[in-house]
Amino acid sequence: MDTGKSRQTRFTREELYELVWTEPMQALAPRFGISDVALKKRCLRMRVPTPGRGYWAKKSAGVTMRRPALPKLPASVPASAMTAIFTDSPKTRPTEGEVATGPVADQERYEALEEHRIVVPELLADPHPLVAASIHLLRKSRMNEEHVLVPSGKKCLALSVTLGTADRAMLIYDTLIKALEARGFTIALESVTESEEQRTRTIVTVGMERIRVAIDERIDRTERKPDPNAKHPTYGKQWEYIPTGRLSLYLMLPYLGTRVRSTWSDGSKQRVETRLNDVVVGLVAAAEAIKLQRLDQEA
Repeated sequence: MDTGKSRQTRFTREELYELVWTEPMQALAPRFGISDVALKKRCLRMRVPTPGRGYWAKKSAGVTMRRPALPKLPASVPASAMTAIFTDSPKTRPTEGEVATGPVADQERYEALEEHRIVVPELLADPHPLVAASIHLLRKSRMNEEHVLVPSGKKCLALSVTLGTADRAMLIYDTLIKALEARGFTIALESVTESEEQRTRTIVTVGMERIRVAIDERIDRTERKPDPNAKHPTYGKQWEYIPTGRLSLYLMLPYLGTRVRSTWSDGSKQRVETRLNDVVVGLVAAAEAIKLQRLDQEA
């Protein structure tokens, strides 16, 4: 029976090392009243290696998995750094009415409030400076063979759309940028050289983490039948590109050790415009995952 009193549970580095390599952290952490992310951070601070992505799935499939040795710490490290102390009451499962905590859960609650719902207007009025500059460049763009607008080598928001969806993409970008700035996040453009070409990235900064975002239109491809009356026959397959008008807003993330949603697309019932609150939550979740990976690498 839970008396509501907290208690302390202590583990040495060696004991913690054995625990995290014996049972998945998602199952282990709740027994100490913390999340698996918090347990992972505790291991990082104590220089305790942890299983990587796919470890438990492979092990359950009968694959023999090796685990790295527990590294030795310098003699100058204090004894307090070699002991993990969990002060919350151990839990076996969430109790009824229990409220999740953490940056992602907090953002989910914020975005769920009706007064914080992000609504994309029908017309673009008073565009954000980044959007206004991008519209100016798109008006002077050429089209490639897929009918996609190609801005001329200057800073433009990251997107790959046709003329028919450009206005809609700009409305989505304008609404999202203003919502992000209202929430304390920043969005900026940066120029990079890729494959000897100058390209522009759209970067959202959440805390200390930088996340690339972009909007794309799906382009279908069908094989074009050769023209029997052509004077000069063509060899190889020829393709016809058909714009669909279906947009996707996505985050370009590095490989992460945890699953994070990165794409929101038009569907049969929902459009990208109605998912912008979810996108904000996704950005926070991605930032937390990137932060955890960065701390792991720094350790």
